[in-house]
Amino acid sequence: MGEGTEGIAGAGFTGAGTAAGNVGIGTTTPSQKLQVSGNISVTGSVIPNTQIISSSASVTPTYGNDLVAITGLSTNVTINNPTGTWPEGKDLTIRIKDDGIARTIGWDTKYRAIGVTLPNTTVASKLTYVSLLYNLIDDKFD
Repeated sequence: MGEGTEGIAGAGFTGAGTAAGNVGIGTTTPSQKLQVSGNISVTGSVIPNTQIISSSASVTPTYGNDLVAITGLSTNVTINNPTGTWPEGKDLTIRIKDDGIARTIGWDTKYRAIGVTLPNTTVASKLTYVSLLYNLIDDKFD
């Protein structure tokens, strides 16, 4: 594939690739690994990027995670600030289940509750879900 100059044709598909490994559909100058200019229709599933942790006192989500699943939590936990560069509006869900004993949950500085409070403890043997959106202007996960 050329540097944004060679098209890919066939079965109604046109696009381009770059030396950096980016692929464009409907664009000849893709700036991302996959960049689509137009609508997308998917048959099947879009698989979420899931970080699974069996138990840890310190959990750090990384950019690209859609879900951080903490299972069998056997200690108190701190959810650290995520690493990486997150785009405006990127979602992150954190799911926590303890080992049958309620555990405390600490939240680092980039997590912010609006109109509610972040959970500070698990409920023994119950799932706890926290869904967040990244707010680029305030650099917070709301």
